[in-house]
Amino acid sequence: MSKRVAIISMLLGISMAGCGADAGGHWYGTWTGEAGTSGNLDVMIRQSGGGVVGTFSGAGMSCVEVATLTGEVSGDEVKMTVKQTAPNSPDGQPLVELTGKVTDNKMDGTFQMQGRCGAGKGSFQIAR
Repeated sequence: MSKRVAIISMLLGISMAGCGADAGGHWYGTWTGEAGTSGNLDVMIRQSGGGVVGTFSGAGMSCVEVATLTGEVSGDEVKMTVKQTAPNSPDGQPLVELTGKVTDNKMDGTFQMQGRCGAGKGSFQIAR
């Protein structure tokens, strides 16, 4: 019986290791730009397997009010792209790219603004 339990435990450990971090949830925190600007973040993420979708609100980021995000999780790394749809961004181009690392209930990382948001970059820290 103990061999069977050991094998099942090992298999569960292997299958869970391939799932990657749990990025789903309602995240709150701050962002800080290289130019000294800063603001609050409110991010809602739904995760299905390695994919994520949700909403992004960056107070103080004048070019992003409430926008949609899509991305992927690989291990403890999360990569997300924020886009705003018409009328705020009729071309649907990405506005912010985020790369973060999930540790328990915290995510820390960097962002790069682009398109009509300009070329700013910085860091973010959020928790759920």
